[in-house]
Amino acid sequence: MNGGLHPGGDQLRAAVPSATIGVAHQIAARNSEGTDRARHAESGIRLIQQALDSRPAHRVRSKAFGHLALARTYLAAGEPEGARQETIHALDLFGTITSHRVGDRLTELHDEALPYANSAPVIDLRERITHALG
Repeated sequence: MNGGLHPGGDQLRAAVPSATIGVAHQIAARNSEGTDRARHAESGIRLIQQALDSRPAHRVRSKAFGHLALARTYLAAGEPEGARQETIHALDLFGTITSHRVGDRLTELHDEALPYANSAPVIDLRERITHALG
C-alpha cells in the first residue's frame, strides 16, 4: 500500500527491482557464452518484461527505457527480431528525442546490434535509430 502518496507506487516498487536484476542478467549474458549466456538472457527477458508489465501506464518514459533494455537483452539472446520489436515500442513511446540519456541508450543499442547488421530486423532497427537520432 502506498498510502495515496504516489499513484501506482506499489506497482513502481515492484517494477524497479525486476528491471535492475533483469539488466544485471543482460550484462551477464553479454559477457557469457553458451548455456550461461542463454540462461542469463532468458532471465533478463523475463524480469525486464515483468517490470514493464508492472509499470503504471502514466510512466511512459520508464516504459520506454524498459523496452530499450528488453531490446538489448534480446540482442544478447541472439534474437534480433525481438530487439527490433522492442526498439519500435521504445521509439513510439519516446516520440521526439531530446534527452542525452535517451540518445546514449539508443546509440548503445545501435552499436550492440552491429554483429547482426546483415539481418533484416537489425538493418531496420539500426535505420530507425539513425533516423530518430537525426
